[in-house]
Amino acid sequence: MRNKVALVALMTSTMLIPMSALAANKARLEGDQTPVTRDSLLPAGSLPESETIPLPHLKPEIGQVALLHVELPPLPKKRPIGIELPPHPLATGLLNARDLKLYKEAFAEADKRHWDRAIEIAHRADYKLPAKIIEWRYFSTYRNQASFDQIARFIEENPDWPGQDTLHRRAEQALVDPADQNRVLQWFARRSPVTGIGMYRYGDALIKSGKRDEGAKWLRKAWHSAEFTEDIELEFLKNYGDLLTKSDHEKRLDNLLWERETDAAVRLFPFLNEDLKKLATARIRLIRNSWNVDQAIRAVPAELQNDPGLTFERAKWRRSKALDDESRDLLFEVDDTVPRADKWWHERHVQARKLLAKGHITDAYNLASQHGLTNGADFAAAEWLSGWIMLRFLGDGKEALGHFTRLYENVSYPISRARGAYWIGRSHDALGDAMTAKNWYKVAAEFYTTYYGQMALHELGERKLPAIPKISRVKSPASKGASPDIQVLIVRHLAEIGVTKWARPFLLEIAEKAQSESDYIAAAELANDIDRPDYAIAIAKRASQLGTELVEINWPVPDLAIENPPIEPALMLAITRQESTFAIDAISWAGARGLMQLMPGTAKLVSRNLNVSYSKALLTADPAYNTLLGSTYLANQIERFNGSYVLAIAAYNAGPANVSRWIKEWGDPRSGDIDMIDWIEFIPFAETRNYVQRVIENLQIYRERLARDEGSPLKISYDINRGSATH
Repeated sequence: MRNKVALVALMTSTMLIPMSALAANKARLEGDQTPVTRDSLLPAGSLPESETIPLPHLKPEIGQVALLHVELPPLPKKRPIGIELPPHPLATGLLNARDLKLYKEAFAEADKRHWDRAIEIAHRADYKLPAKIIEWRYFSTYRNQASFDQIARFIEENPDWPGQDTLHRRAEQALVDPADQNRVLQWFARRSPVTGIGMYRYGDALIKSGKRDEGAKWLRKAWHSAEFTEDIELEFLKNYGDLLTKSDHEKRLDNLLWERETDAAVRLFPFLNEDLKKLATARIRLIRNSWNVDQAIRAVPAELQNDPGLTFERAKWRRSKALDDESRDLLFEVDDTVPRADKWWHERHVQARKLLAKGHITDAYNLASQHGLTNGADFAAAEWLSGWIMLRFLGDGKEALGHFTRLYENVSYPISRARGAYWIGRSHDALGDAMTAKNWYKVAAEFYTTYYGQMALHELGERKLPAIPKISRVKSPASKGASPDIQVLIVRHLAEIGVTKWARPFLLEIAEKAQSESDYIAAAELANDIDRPDYAIAIAKRASQLGTELVEINWPVPDLAIENPPIEPALMLAITRQESTFAIDAISWAGARGLMQLMPGTAKLVSRNLNVSYSKALLTADPAYNTLLGSTYLANQIERFNGSYVLAIAAYNAGPANVSRWIKEWGDPRSGDIDMIDWIEFIPFAETRNYVQRVIENLQIYRERLARDEGSPLKISYDINRGSATH
């Protein structure tokens, strides 16, 4: 199957590729001019931010790295007319030849977003389930033209299909065109509205049914928070403007400006007094980066000069103009009780890190610690940053302990739990309590597949990862005799139609219903059966978040020999898993392509230095070609940064120029200027910080997996300090 063959090529691509073979493959691919349109399905935080990572001149010893030798598969022979192709391995037997042909055409139209044409073709088929898949995708699409009744009926008839929250929002958004009053009341009797237009239509229906007070409550809530079109606003005001008070308009204004909906805010001016108009004008000019900002701010009355929204926009505007000191002056004027703590946190976070880099430690701590957040990912980030500054730069283990404890107690995923427990251990070490520190390192080490779990193992003196549990293989749900679950049937249909890229939400829905380890394994096996190792990894990641580790599935390794790659095989796998989760045809939103997510410009430069013909098409079709270029580029970065894995990995994600700049800003970890653990945490791009840690943790696991029964020593401390004066 496609990916199984491709992964063989990936892992055996360590010998010289004959130029004739590459040229033949290139010509073979360039005969088909159909563009690759596969949507990127990679985790947040796994792709480079730069459009093209610049490539430095390759040194001779890097440029002439031993290339791979693979036998490229021959072109399939043309089959004589009249000979039928064998059925797809997952064929259900429910699609006849005519239906299969129709659905291939229908899904192709859907991929081009030609929804009317796709649905019309699909409904010509005798067997209807694949047609319903196209309808589901259409109804889930933003600003589709389906009616409320169409989407609502689909939800009611298919309550177990994935994406229910999205479907509910799309149903409400379709209420831009009013629906039957009784139908609306019936719908919202079972669920509360989640959009402004939903609140408006529900309130309207309640009032018309005689429930004026309840309806007015929903109408006011809608007016306060909803982003309406101008037409809906006019309709709302015509029908219910008499219900709205001065306070209602003021709340709407403030919410619109926090959400930067300036056009809608301007439409509110007829309902505002002169002072509020001046305040709104100043905020709008700041948001729009308009002229005469200072004049607009001076025009705001004294009693409104300290309005939180105005202060926030001034701080944000100043930072955008590189007036960081002036921006921080404003941030220090507000405390942790200001509204919209989530909005403030972004500004606080950026400026706290800048202060830290400048050596203004106490100011950095004060800015970070007064975040006002109470839960969520930003809360965890704020508590961690506050604790880190307090422990590593202010030397107060007791205060740091409070921050790390709050972090640990408010997170649930393994990466965050390990991080919290590890730094609690570090805090106890700083306080001289080695026994308690050891206990917390043991807690962190339970999450041994994570970066900080592995660092905790190092602190405990462990020399190896715990034994990776062997997975008891089970039949995938597609196996003969398995339960005919509708989601499984859908996945099988998508495979036989040839559109497995549509299968991810259905596979994850199967995983969400898992009651045991074997259920997760079965779902992942189904993903592998349809040649989607990336979806199998997504299932294993979700299982890990919910407490079930499936290491063999989460970190897949083909059973292949690897010879003389330009980088160690475990590192190649570690990068590839983070970049594409082994999706050969992956294309990111930025245009990075293939297994190792190469930007075309970078790939072209590397291929030129290797005297290999460049082909954009091969980047997403030939795993050996992509891996050759990607591993050579990474080898060059390792050489550029004197053997440092951490700096090279960061450069692969964010570009070597950024890494060189960061070294200048806060020290060179290779020379001992700064501890490498701290240097990684100093990286200003959250994506790159996460990327480096994930690749390093992947590296430890892949070494263990490649060593098989022999085992591999835990080298995380050595790895993060490679290239330093002491290594």
